Amino acid sequence: GFLGELDKLRTLLACLALDVLAGLGLALVVPGLPEHQWVVAIVAFRVLAGLGVGASVPIIFAMIPEAAPDRADKRARDVNMLAWGWSLGALFS
Repeated sequence: GFLGELDKLRTLLACLALDVLAGLGLALVVPGLPEHQWVVAIVAFRVLAGLGVGASVPIIFAMIPEAAPDRADKRARDVNMLAWGWSLGALFS
């Protein structure tokens, strides 16, 4: 696909842009909608935000070992810290 042909950084930026646009849609578009339309809009924007964040997860987990030092224990530590941080962030958000 289109995003598969781009490098990881551009794909990550596209995923984050999708998340930002969905967040802006939630903040700016939904409050102005009539009551019978805002539920559909909230679901649509939340799905788009979920796709953006969900697609960024494997990219980030692939980029961390590439950016980590050459020692395997340092790479494992960095990936482990990312997993812990992601889990704790989801727990407290």
